[in-house]
Amino acid sequence: MDLIEVYVEDVKNRLPQRLRSGAEKELRALIEEKLPEGFTHEDVQRILQDLGSPAEWVFTYRLKGKKYLIAPPYFEKYIRFVVLFALIFLFITSFSIIIERFLAIKEEIHIVSFIVALFIDIFVSAFDAFAHVFLWVTIGFMIMEWVGIPAERIPSINTLWFPNYKQKRTISRAEVLFSLFWIVIWLILLFHADKWLGWYEQTGSSFESLTLIAPLFKQNILISYFPLLLGLALIEFALGVIKLAYARWTFKISFFNLIYHTLSITLLCVMLSNPDLFHPQFLTLMDGNLKLGGATFAANWNKLIWGFALFVILFSLIDIAKGFYHSIKDR
Repeated sequence: MDLIEVYVEDVKNRLPQRLRSGAEKELRALIEEKLPEGFTHEDVQRILQDLGSPAEWVFTYRLKGKKYLIAPPYFEKYIRFVVLFALIFLFITSFSIIIERFLAIKEEIHIVSFIVALFIDIFVSAFDAFAHVFLWVTIGFMIMEWVGIPAERIPSINTLWFPNYKQKRTISRAEVLFSLFWIVIWLILLFHADKWLGWYEQTGSSFESLTLIAPLFKQNILISYFPLLLGLALIEFALGVIKLAYARWTFKISFFNLIYHTLSITLLCVMLSNPDLFHPQFLTLMDGNLKLGGATFAANWNKLIWGFALFVILFSLIDIAKGFYHSIKDR
């Protein structure tokens, strides 16, 4: 399919059925008017770039004769800036609230109540942050339009339409944001593992009567791995930011993803291989409740933890393969 057909099809896919025919005729006439006689591939690329991305052209087409707050040439970049800064402020506020909440822990607390209160705080702060982002980005774009700054001079954030391919998002924003949020959660959970992770018993009739009897890990052993875990979290965070910025798998991102998964699997196997990682009181309670006997329980426990490791390895291999598959397919 030639470049003009790719562009026209992309435009049509962004419009309701009733507008497609008229928009296609107008767009083709506009392109034909701009094309010189004996045009080349480079001429087509230049004209399509001058028209802007399909989203920009569609927005301009639909707003003919209408009044608007943000002019069509600025609108797609405006939306991108709102989304980008909203995501940045969402992460910053969420991270700061989580850190603040965890640092405020001075005594034993109920984990369910803590998590519910935490999510309520994050939701309220996220709404407040989005309102501020929407206000200030809107004012900023209104000022830029008012003083006459051309839309082309405003930095693009993944908005350029490259005529040699159909722009397609192959990395889900929700997936990346969840992974960024999960980085903070699992780091803090591990840091407070002796308070939250372990063997619980119910001492009363209510759910809040659950009491931690024995921690899952020896905290001093777990903390010794914390510098490595923190380094791994920073690598995962950098990978997440790159994924958000590019929105598509490339070979370099896939290779970076391979390195991250290799390091994480290696660290997981090293930690699970340490016989002193798990707290003996937790293992004793588990053995006593399952009534398997010492040797049988030890064998089944090893199967359990290495089964978990195998699950993580399989998940990592799938993610690695997905990255390379999309980077080759969308090249």
